[in-house]
Amino acid sequence: MGFSPGRTPPSESLSAGRGDSRMKNLAVLFLIAAAAPSSGQPPAPLSLKDCVRIALEKSPDLAVAQGRLAQASAEFYKSFSAFSPQGTFSAQQTQLGYDQFGNRNKGNRWEYGTRSAEVSATWNVFNGFRDFDRWRAARWDRAAAAETLAEARRRIVLDTIRAYFGILLGDRSIEAQGEDLKSKQEHAGLSRARFKAGVRSYSDVLNAQIQMKRSEIELIRQESAKASALHALNILLARPLSEPTTVADELAFEPVREDLTQNLKDALARRPEMLKAQDELSSAQAGRDFAFHDLLPALTVNGLYDYTVTGIPLGAGAAFPNRNPYWQVNLGLSFAFFDGGRRYQEIRRTGAGVRIAEQNLEKARRTVSKEVSDAFLDLDKNQRIYEISKTQAAAAKEDLNIVSERYKNGAASVLEVVDAQANLLRVQLEAIQSLYNFHIARFELKRSVGLNPLGLPEESR
Repeated sequence: MGFSPGRTPPSESLSAGRGDSRMKNLAVLFLIAAAAPSSGQPPAPLSLKDCVRIALEKSPDLAVAQGRLAQASAEFYKSFSAFSPQGTFSAQQTQLGYDQFGNRNKGNRWEYGTRSAEVSATWNVFNGFRDFDRWRAARWDRAAAAETLAEARRRIVLDTIRAYFGILLGDRSIEAQGEDLKSKQEHAGLSRARFKAGVRSYSDVLNAQIQMKRSEIELIRQESAKASALHALNILLARPLSEPTTVADELAFEPVREDLTQNLKDALARRPEMLKAQDELSSAQAGRDFAFHDLLPALTVNGLYDYTVTGIPLGAGAAFPNRNPYWQVNLGLSFAFFDGGRRYQEIRRTGAGVRIAEQNLEKARRTVSKEVSDAFLDLDKNQRIYEISKTQAAAAKEDLNIVSERYKNGAASVLEVVDAQANLLRVQLEAIQSLYNFHIARFELKRSVGLNPLGLPEESR
């Protein structure tokens, strides 16, 4: 059997197809392996919003506040039931066991005439606004619980921000302290070399070693401070205490301008503490009104529908036979004209509660004003300090280079080198600390004004 020129024999075509299939499979496996994350790679650093989101999901304090809001909401909706009629159904069947002489009833122990069913309804038409006052108090208690939840969210967010930036502060401080230690180690080595050469005294060597050890101690303190911030963040994220959680660097500096008067006005209008204090005052006023309304009479309407399942009408042959079914409607009026002074003392107690709530509102107003003022001043102070210290750091580093070169040439003393090193480290740490304080004050000012520090959506009430 022959083949025309240019055609591929079937066996060769099949082999070529299998080879192409193998190559495609290998290519797909290569792409999957390239796309799959390596188990040896460290996890991606967490952003600030990621940390806040996880902390809010894992926080037991937030869960408690949400539970209390649920309780207050249930109490609020339960208060509506007082405005609707109340209905009750009851039924019974009497078993005829023994008579009054102790003789057992051998007949029908489930007498047909002992079965009864009853439906009753009650509606309080007017009870001196007491139900309305209970509804008002439950409403404001629910609003106060919602403000407590909002404040709990803001507190968790701010705690997470402090721990997050505490880690970044630790990284920058450790880096600066490490550079200082390296500089002092080099200086200690140079001092020993110059002492051996007979150019410097042994006092220079001792002084350089002392400064180097001090730098090592400060490095240990910086590392401990970072570990403390890491532990605090891991606790908020519900992670193992010593897990090496890494965070993204968000210490970028952008100058801000704030208006103290406007911030204070906004804080007094929407801070959760202010709203909660106002809600508690309204709740106390509702309680006081309830105490006054307890002096008023109450008007009720009661209805009863009774049907007794019997073979013969009850009371047959009696002078006033009962009707089956039986129903009635009662209109009642009650007024307690003397109770031994109970209601008067309740009025006094609730009145004192209103005055306490008014003072708590004033206290909250002063506390919020102080927090806004402190956050505003901290933000302004640390912003200016950072802008100055970041320019000083470059000058201090250049000064250290000049003094070190002069020391090598024998034109400067060891004290000049030590002072230059101390100045550089101090300026660097001041810049790092002021940058950290700037970010904390920025978020603290947002919280003190009543805003979510990161602009995350709030829980619906």
